[in-house]
Amino acid sequence: MLARYLLAITILFSSASAASHMTHAYLAERWLAHCGNAYDDTYKRNFIIGTLFPDIRYMAKIERAKTHKYGVSLKKIAYYHDAFAAGKQFHSYVDETREGFVKKSGVLAKLPEIIQPNMRVGFLKILEDEIFCNQLDRKKIQNYFYHIDPAEYKFDIPSHIIQKWHEHLNHYFGRRPSLTCTVAGTVHLRFFSLTPQQLKQTSTLLKKLAHHETFIDYTKKLTEIFDKKFKKVKIRPQKATS
Repeated sequence: MLARYLLAITILFSSASAASHMTHAYLAERWLAHCGNAYDDTYKRNFIIGTLFPDIRYMAKIERAKTHKYGVSLKKIAYYHDAFAAGKQFHSYVDETREGFVKKSGVLAKLPEIIQPNMRVGFLKILEDEIFCNQLDRKKIQNYFYHIDPAEYKFDIPSHIIQKWHEHLNHYFGRRPSLTCTVAGTVHLRFFSLTPQQLKQTSTLLKKLAHHETFIDYTKKLTEIFDKKFKKVKIRPQKATS
C-alpha cells in the first residue's frame, strides 16, 4: 500500500511539462464526446487505456521518446482504426498543446510563493487533476483498467510492469490528488524535499486553489483551447479492433 502512494506522488510531482492522469482522461472524454456516436463503448475504453499508457515510462524506466511523439495531429487521430493507438497519439497531442498553453498563460507565476520553483510544474499538474476530477466518472474509468489491451505488450515492457501500471491507474482514480497527498503524509512518506507535514500542507493548498477563481479560469480556458481544436475536425465512424 505504501508503495502505491509513493508511486502516485512520484508521478504527480514529476517535473515533466505534461498533463497528469485525470487531465488526460478528462480531455480524452471531451474528444470522445465531440465524436458523438462515431465510436462504440469498447473503442472508448481502449482509447482511454491508450491515452493513459504513455506515462508507463515512469514505471518501466524507459525513454520518453519510446511512448511519446511530437507533431501529432487530431485529423490523423480521427482516422485511426485502432482505438489504443489513437488514444496513445492523443496523449502526445494533449501534452504538446497543453505545454504551449501553460507557457502562454503565465499560470506558473500565479501560483503562491510558498510553492518552490522546482515544484511548480509538478504542482500545476496535480492542481489541474484536482479541479478536473469532479468532472469525471472516475469509477467507470477505474473499471477500464481491469482490461489490458494486447497492443500494450508490443513495447518490450515486462507483463508484470503492465499489470502494475493498470493497478496504479485504478488506485489513482480512486481518490482526489489532495487525498493522495494527505494519506502519503499520514503514513509518513517523504518525497524528495517534502516532509510528511509538507505533503499534508500540499493537500490543503490543492483543495484551496481548486476553488480559486484564477485557477478555475485557467482550466476553463485550457478546456476551451482543446474544444475549439476538436470542433475543426470531422469524425467518421470507427469500431474497436480488440
